[in-house]
Amino acid sequence: MPRQTARVGLHLLRAVLGRAGGGATRERSAADLAWATPDGEAAPATRAVGLLTASLAPDSYVLTLDRVHGTVVTHGLEEAR
Repeated sequence: MPRQTARVGLHLLRAVLGRAGGGATRERSAADLAWATPDGEAAPATRAVGLLTASLAPDSYVLTLDRVHGTVVTHGLEEAR
């Protein structure tokens, strides 16, 4: 985890300095993600924990969760190849 944290930190520093490159956004249907469309009394908590977990995934984070349109947009860091 320290390695991934350092990598994200370096990427963010490059973005601040205007030298960031790479990365990609991805839009998915919320219906494909169980945490994005929970039912029941605990739905808000389930959605919050799922959103936090998805944002802590290595090299990616959630940009938006649009419940009206049923989409989740994430941004992923990509290494230069």
